[in-house]
Amino acid sequence: MRKFMLQTVIEDFPFRIGYADDILLLGSCFSDDIGAKLSYYGFNSLSNPYGTIFHPDVIARNILEGLSDQMKVRQVERDEILMSYNAGSQIYGTDSEQLVKRLNERKELLKKYLISSKVIFITFGTAWGYIERETGEIVANCHKAPSQNFEKKLSSIEEMEKQWTEAIKKIKQGNPEVKIVLTVSPVRHSKEGLVENNRSKARLIELVYHLSGISDVYYFPSYEILIDELRDYRFYKKDLVHPSAEAIEIIWERLIEHILNEKDVNLLELISQYRSMCEHVLIHPESSNASSFENRKVALKEKILSSGIVIK
Repeated sequence: MRKFMLQTVIEDFPFRIGYADDILLLGSCFSDDIGAKLSYYGFNSLSNPYGTIFHPDVIARNILEGLSDQMKVRQVERDEILMSYNAGSQIYGTDSEQLVKRLNERKELLKKYLISSKVIFITFGTAWGYIERETGEIVANCHKAPSQNFEKKLSSIEEMEKQWTEAIKKIKQGNPEVKIVLTVSPVRHSKEGLVENNRSKARLIELVYHLSGISDVYYFPSYEILIDELRDYRFYKKDLVHPSAEAIEIIWERLIEHILNEKDVNLLELISQYRSMCEHVLIHPESSNASSFENRKVALKEKILSSGIVIK
């Protein structure tokens, strides 16, 4: 039989995760996609407490700050709202006190999961950074500040590796048993230009190659699955850069196949069945069939809750 696609070879991780484990996800919007899947299926996970962040240096800086006793807040004002250059725009305050309070809350939440998580997923989005001229630091988000305030730069592999070697060292000091899974976001940063995007992704792929040589640091090829296996544009949203729901589901299934422990596979299937039942629209809700359906759904939920999983 002829083959019509090449399949990425994925080795099983030398560890497994399950419903008893804390899971942290940081980085690009692809971390949000997988984080949403984990939440949907009832895992105890935290995704991007500072919002979606694309550049490796900013992610590392937030980790290092989260594990320290200090927090540096670089504020920017837009439309009478204060935001931080280290966080996404969804974290804001109407005054400085409120912004700092919210950032401190996110910092403590991040620290909690950095210390307690069995696995931390890090997704690098781009090596292109926007350096704030006043501080010389790459920002998480420009927040529509004047472009002359920033210098655009493609970070070197050596710069990013140095920062991440230190971040991994600090994470391991606070959580010696943690496993770190690195991924490169398959989302194309087309606004930078496709050539520029490919230069960026090449550096990120080389970066994770170097970092995955560190003990307890691994690589999951989400980038290769989408770019090589699912290369048809039907696996993308209308913007032609973000993966479709179907593509995310395929990558999710490949990940779970290689990382979920065997004893929780059946529980995941039960939760999947329950979620499908919740999304089912009853055409005749007054019928006996509908009543029987609701009873089965309630019984299934009780069975899941008896396993200690909290679902709505």
